[in-house]
Amino acid sequence: AADLIAVEGLNQGHDESQLRTLVASIIAKHPDELAKYREGKTKMVGFFMGQIMQETKGQTDPVLTKDVLMKLLQPSE
Repeated sequence: AADLIAVEGLNQGHDESQLRTLVASIIAKHPDELAKYREGKTKMVGFFMGQIMQETKGQTDPVLTKDVLMKLLQPSE
């Protein structure tokens, strides 16, 4: 069963570094949406979560995903 889960990608086993890379890539693909978020449109978080879940086919831990997303949405100093 574990092999089948791994082969089919059915686990929520994305580690945080893989997830960071994926989330950063999705954010980079949507600069206009990022700008809207940084202008105060916090509903854009839902847009980004949707993009991430679509990309991972819903196979990532939503709590960890949102945590990583929120960190990456903050302007770097």
